[in-house]
Amino acid sequence: MAPAPAGAAPPPVPQTYGAWSVGCEPRATNAEYPCVASQLVLAKNDVRQVVLGVMVAPTTDQVLPHIVFRFSAKASKEEGAAVKIDEQEAFRVTISQCDTLVCEVRSLLPPALLAQMRSGKMLQFAFFIKKQQLTYPVSLDGFDQAFTALQAAPKKHP
Repeated sequence: MAPAPAGAAPPPVPQTYGAWSVGCEPRATNAEYPCVASQLVLAKNDVRQVVLGVMVAPTTDQVLPHIVFRFSAKASKEEGAAVKIDEQEAFRVTISQCDTLVCEVRSLLPPALLAQMRSGKMLQFAFFIKKQQLTYPVSLDGFDQAFTALQAAPKKHP
């Protein structure tokens, strides 16, 4: 990313809504909609290692927002992944890509899943590494408020 021009204001500090934060800063990949709601899930150990990143953002040419999950590069792409909210039925998702650092699920956020996320308490994200399923909890505390703030955010960064 190129450095900010001299005299440019720094990006605003991300706002926190429960377990979610909404940050707005110019991005080369989506300059028209610079705001993203996100959450990082940390391993339950002393290292405080990030094991899952979840991002939700508006899209330029779609009505639906997109969601991105970033997780271990060791995940089995062939097995795919799954997302489940509380006691609802799981959504099977395709792993979009993997490189040496990370695997990603990238998708438009289906209306049914978005509604469940806005009213739910816990999202479970599951994938496989060598036939072993790993499941990480993602708190939905504050997601509805974060998504509302995301929708109200200006389209272009000031």
